[in-house]
Amino acid sequence: MEQRTCETCGDKARFSAPVSVILVFMPLLPKPFPLVAAADYPVCRNCNDAANVVDVAVSKHSRTRNAGMWTRAVLLFQDGLGCEVCRRPKNMAQA
Repeated sequence: MEQRTCETCGDKARFSAPVSVILVFMPLLPKPFPLVAAADYPVCRNCNDAANVVDVAVSKHSRTRNAGMWTRAVLLFQDGLGCEVCRRPKNMAQA
């Protein structure tokens, strides 16, 4: 894991290995859509910034950019580990 400063939470955080593939689920697409990372996008383990990584990836791809909101994503990292992310509405309070 890489040691650096997180742009989201501002802490010295431990990051995952870079994302290799994001499998994104969107209601307007008939099946999950794979997005291959064009650059190294590690995820902060301190604040779990995975939703922001998915937002960036979805906004950059022509097929997903206009397909509505994503609802769920599965991130696969270069080290073989992965995580699932569910989109939380912006106005939903965190428990």
